[in-house]
Amino acid sequence: MEPVCVADPASEQAEDDCGIFVSSSMGDDANPGTSELPVQTFQRAISLAQSGPLRVYACAEVFREAVRIPRAPRT
Repeated sequence: MEPVCVADPASEQAEDDCGIFVSSSMGDDANPGTSELPVQTFQRAISLAQSGPLRVYACAEVFREAVRIPRAPRT
């Protein structure tokens, strides 16, 4: 069954198959990036998102890292 991916996870819970979850306080870059086991950095989240779901869900907290968004591949 295809996951239902919400545009705004503040309105309802996003499913793990819809994106990569990142938390600076509870994450670990060795984690898979699920809601229960988020990664810690945007760099890792973006890297994982490129090979799977393209969304990155960030917890509402302070992130002290520079973020570089890679250019999308041409189709």
